[in-house]
Amino acid sequence: MELEAQQPRHADRHRCVAAGVKPAPTVNPILPLLPPRRLHCTGGDVLIALTCLAIALITVGHRNWPRRAFRSVAAVTVVLGVGYTIFSEWLNIVVRQSWAYSERMPVVPVIDTGVTPLLQWLVVPLVALWLAHRTAQRDPVIPAAS
Repeated sequence: MELEAQQPRHADRHRCVAAGVKPAPTVNPILPLLPPRRLHCTGGDVLIALTCLAIALITVGHRNWPRRAFRSVAAVTVVLGVGYTIFSEWLNIVVRQSWAYSERMPVVPVIDTGVTPLLQWLVVPLVALWLAHRTAQRDPVIPAAS
């Protein structure tokens, strides 16, 4: 029954092409260069980073961040990101065995985590947080409304 429901759409698509009507795109028109799997992984990385930053801001942040408590927020964010990365790599490679590193991927021996994921969680957050701190230092302080 479900197969019959799909056949007319398939036939309509062929009729549209035969009539010279351009069918709906089958790729993501917004991000055509990013395959769905990479988009999924990038979105996951963004959510992990935002979660780590939120936890850091809640636990050690200051209301005038990034002008104040910058180092402590940056440290907690990076430690949480690296910790999650090590856990996630272990879970997906050792426990679930859902994928494996290429033989070309250098691995940190003690933790068996790839160098690239670790560097990603060290470099990208630190650069982003540094840029936020630098921008905040240059911008004038806007007083809070009374």
